[in-house]
Amino acid sequence: MLQGDPLSGILFNMVIDQVMRQIPDYLGFQLDENTLVNSMGFADDLNAITSTREGMRCLLQILDKLCPKWGLKFNAAKCRYLCMEADGRNKKMKVSTDCMFVINGSTIELVGVCGQWKYLGVYFSNNGIEPPKQMLNVWLGRLKAASLKPQQKFFILRNYRIPRLLYPLKMSPLSVTALNRLDGAIRKALTGTTGMLHLPSSTPKSFFYASVADGGLGVLCLRYSVPSMIVGRFEKLSTSNSSVVQAAIKEAAFAHRIGVARKFVLKVVGQDILAGAIRSYHRELLDSFIDTKGLVEAGKCPSVHTWVSDGTKMMTGENYCEALKIRVNALPSLSRTQRGMTSDRSCRAGCKAPETNCYVLQNCHKTHDIRVERHDRVHKRLSAFLSQRGETVNDNMTFVTMEGWRKPDVVFTTNEGTAHVVDVQIVGEYKDLDTLHKM
Repeated sequence: MLQGDPLSGILFNMVIDQVMRQIPDYLGFQLDENTLVNSMGFADDLNAITSTREGMRCLLQILDKLCPKWGLKFNAAKCRYLCMEADGRNKKMKVSTDCMFVINGSTIELVGVCGQWKYLGVYFSNNGIEPPKQMLNVWLGRLKAASLKPQQKFFILRNYRIPRLLYPLKMSPLSVTALNRLDGAIRKALTGTTGMLHLPSSTPKSFFYASVADGGLGVLCLRYSVPSMIVGRFEKLSTSNSSVVQAAIKEAAFAHRIGVARKFVLKVVGQDILAGAIRSYHRELLDSFIDTKGLVEAGKCPSVHTWVSDGTKMMTGENYCEALKIRVNALPSLSRTQRGMTSDRSCRAGCKAPETNCYVLQNCHKTHDIRVERHDRVHKRLSAFLSQRGETVNDNMTFVTMEGWRKPDVVFTTNEGTAHVVDVQIVGEYKDLDTLHKM
């Protein structure tokens, strides 16, 4: 069978299971009176575990004899061992470096006090899983330097890189400070003149963490998500039918782990907010900012926000970044740049109204022609879409009503003979969408 054949994984599991079942029960590590663990397997990796040096040597000798019967042999260059022993005087665990183990006639490399090894994409040391801060910094540096559009970089970060942090974060010692720093590093990589999205550093945090459908960027907030994931993961373990899992959760370390996670779970009015409700929390927080007032009703039209997170190729990188700034009211209007100051904020086009993004886009006389052009483009796009669907479209119809002459943008007739009247409106944020629709 060739390497990479779909059957190779299944055959390997069948063989390695036979090897693991033939390991004697007197070798291993005692979890409790009735449970002993001497090996753990995942995919093509095998961990051998014993409570003594002599037991490990005996276990390795047994594996050395069993594997050749199935056509297997260990590659000592890819094996590592960690020896931890109790230091009774100091009441601590210490890493021993004075022992040696052999497999397949070769010496296995020792993992020292400061040593690390990579297993299943995660770095381990004698302290357990290492926090992924260094790994994230490397990824962010590579993404920034990549010859990709900003939306493509953001797509990779949001959908591939951040999720890869979850396993080591859920299994390593929980630190709120470390989670906050990781969140800060991600936001810093997206903001500023050197950031991927060039957003201003004053952008509300909730804009990053609210879901795309709610008007945000949909970035996972590690500070609140990881503790809730730990609670959910460890609570599921308590319902496991495995005797090994049941023995493990009786340990004091398990109770300590879930207790620390519960301590740092997001709380609102004294109630724990777990993973399912974190989205609602960020949406409500986003709605509370002046800058994001126009996004309050974003959830009513979730389909129009897909361009934010799908890595679209339909926009240039510059247009994408500017569109995000418009979305969060981050363009440098006088009302934004002179907050906290007493200077005049009147529109620089000579208008008497305060210069806000909404006013410039919807009311200022300087942008009147551009507003008309924007309206006409939407009108033409809608007419073309309806025509492609096979509808009969009329753009120049006029109606006489009790209130006078009315000329809607589009009147189209379906194949069933039903007529629909459509009037294009591009509205501001001064009223809710339902009220504007009825006007």
